[in-house]
Amino acid sequence: MEEALGIIGFSFGASIGIGAVRQIAGGSRPLLRDVLKMGIRVWDGVAGVAASVREDTAETPQPAARRGRRRAAPQKIQIARN
Repeated sequence: MEEALGIIGFSFGASIGIGAVRQIAGGSRPLLRDVLKMGIRVWDGVAGVAASVREDTAETPQPAARRGRRRAAPQKIQIARN
């Protein structure tokens, strides 16, 4: 009898625990996503400022190709045929 009550009590407690964890995790997921997006934006902003400062304080001018980020342009793929 004690084993049966133990199993029922454990099942009930586990169900309540899982429900609580899902509520907490589900609510924090959008917040975590927004925090990560904001962190990426801040990181990019700081990197841009640092690159600008490096460019301004550099003794020799850098080539234009090495300044800042380059955007990936579409590339044409050519297939070699025999």
